[in-house]
Amino acid sequence: PVHPSLYDIAPTTGTPAQPETLEVSPTFKVSQGTVGAFSTLFSKSESRGSISWAAFEAAMTDLGFSVIPKFGSVFTFFPPQDFAVQKSLTVHRPHKSRIEGHALLIYARRLKRVYGWGEQSFEVA
Repeated sequence: PVHPSLYDIAPTTGTPAQPETLEVSPTFKVSQGTVGAFSTLFSKSESRGSISWAAFEAAMTDLGFSVIPKFGSVFTFFPPQDFAVQKSLTVHRPHKSRIEGHALLIYARRLKRVYGWGEQSFEVA
């Protein structure tokens, strides 16, 4: 045939794939309350508990984030100028102002994806 077959398997002649380098997020020295909020948020145990919206908001402001209410229950957190990642985070404040259940997983996943944070990213100052 004139056209190459879809079933032809040929090695690519490009450069070999480089292993991905994972950036290690810095460890933040914060207050005990902030460590408690983020450890609850990033906990891997089955019974994670819950944190109040006020505790989450206070933890983010402890890191230097600005909290701007958008409309209704939508809030945007803007990082400080000297922060490594200059992306904002927009989230909905949960009903009854408690982050619990699957919402904890959603918040933790978004914080990990945007900022690279995890359970080991925070320690008491």
